[in-house]
Amino acid sequence: MSTDFPPLPPGMPAPPGFSSLAVFRRDLFAATPVAWVAPLLVAANVIWFAAVTVIGGVSLWDPDAQAMVHWGAGFGPLTAGGQSWRLLSEIFVHFGILHLAFNMIVLWQVGPLVERLFGNIAFAVIYFLSGLCGSLLSARLHPLSVAGGASGAIFGLYGALFGFLLVQRRSIPGPILKTLAVNAAIFVGYNVIAGASQPGIDMSAHGGGLAGGWILGMLLSRKLLPGAGSVRAIAVAVLGGAAVVWAAGHLPQVADVEAEWQKMAAVDTHCIDIYNKAVGQWNKRQISPEEFASILETQVLPPYRQARAALQSVKYPLPDHSQWDKQLQYTAKRQEQWEAMARAARDGSDQELDKANQLNTEADDILKSIGSRK
Repeated sequence: MSTDFPPLPPGMPAPPGFSSLAVFRRDLFAATPVAWVAPLLVAANVIWFAAVTVIGGVSLWDPDAQAMVHWGAGFGPLTAGGQSWRLLSEIFVHFGILHLAFNMIVLWQVGPLVERLFGNIAFAVIYFLSGLCGSLLSARLHPLSVAGGASGAIFGLYGALFGFLLVQRRSIPGPILKTLAVNAAIFVGYNVIAGASQPGIDMSAHGGGLAGGWILGMLLSRKLLPGAGSVRAIAVAVLGGAAVVWAAGHLPQVADVEAEWQKMAAVDTHCIDIYNKAVGQWNKRQISPEEFASILETQVLPPYRQARAALQSVKYPLPDHSQWDKQLQYTAKRQEQWEAMARAARDGSDQELDKANQLNTEADDILKSIGSRK
């Protein structure tokens, strides 16, 4: 049910039993005659999604996360690493047509009412600052997640309604409140259920948007008069924008641990290839034990030690670092295996050879528990 109601012409008698609703509609449309920002935002989101899918070739239903990062999605290592513009661009990035459709339907329903309550300028301020609050909280709490979607900004619109009602009590008649309650319950309920049932959905952006919108709603609430609150909205936009810039500049630097592991994995694969080739040559007596040891000491171990040192220097940003610990354990076991093999070849030590074989088994077991080397 749409909340964008037709106006009651001035001077027309209110229908019996609906006088408060009729007066509210009249004042609402007089205060903001045309709600043009909300439809413009819907159009912008749809156009951006179309560009991503048509020009970018991204899947309509299940887009790849890395492709979405290319098209402006938020990602902590990049956002905090100098690309703070992603805090804004991610508000327009949606992960599939269903994600887009649900958000745009809700924005189309609730947007015009909120815009008329606060005015065109204030509505834009609420939408963008709420969305930025959601992006900031997401980047701080879940820096390694790929983030996107307008739901944080839309949660901010509902937060602004709550803030408006706290300041302008009894300003919205019961029938409209009932419609808003149903829309809000559907929207919030869907996002809570989706967040609980699907991995990768970041609820912190929703919470940040809701809280930001609530504060902005209290700051920007106004009486339903033409032009009321415009100067205040501009002031809030300036101060809020400055706060966002400050907060963006103080996001903690985050390492892209997946990218660092991929670098290590590439070196690991290269060194394993050299090692396996050398083992084959040694078994066929094409090279001596000393030559085998030299290959390990000059071609395998130096680049592996360097890559492993780089991996160890990375500060893992999340509380649960069990997977990262396994990756570090794997590289330690692999390096120790090759060091033992080099000693076994040079010294002819069966003890070192047994140790190397045991380390190889342990390394393979850890790698299997990691899952896949990307």
